[in-house]
Amino acid sequence: MGMKRFLPLALLVACSSSPEQKPSPAAPVKPAPATRTTTRPAPSTPPPALAAATAVVVPGRRIGPYALGMSREEVVAVRGASSESTTSVIIIGPYEIVLDEADQVHTIVRRLASNIDGTPLTEPLELGSVTIDPSTTFDDLLRIVPGCGEVEYAEGGNTARCADQLQVQAAGPVGLVRIAVATSR
Repeated sequence: MGMKRFLPLALLVACSSSPEQKPSPAAPVKPAPATRTTTRPAPSTPPPALAAATAVVVPGRRIGPYALGMSREEVVAVRGASSESTTSVIIIGPYEIVLDEADQVHTIVRRLASNIDGTPLTEPLELGSVTIDPSTTFDDLLRIVPGCGEVEYAEGGNTARCADQLQVQAAGPVGLVRIAVATSR
């Protein structure tokens, strides 16, 4: 069992279509105090719609209730798509789900600090035994996510590609921190 650390973080994760175990939606998970140690098994099947709770990042597979390889219909069934959906991107709360030409999820991006509409988030993310607080910075996230390479600097934002199909992103003029998981292509 590892010590759980609370750090502000933005995380973007892309997942594969491997089956995962469903977490129990019965009781929302609340952030633990910084001194408490806990562990949680990684889910292995797409979970049902979840109440506001800690979103689990499973490298190479999923972020929260969304998994790589899901169909558009499965994504919409989890929580419903917003009117901001386009043909290849579905926006739901803090998530940006990118679909490929076969209409299957190939990238999942999750904002750390706010929903797409700017509403602040209070729910942390979990990556292994680490709890990532919504206020985590880009630099802190680079230290938390395993295997991050050099930061690629671009006009629209910065990205570091990490181990297990994970990416850490800072986007826009305010440096919105995000984590993503994507299929390899």
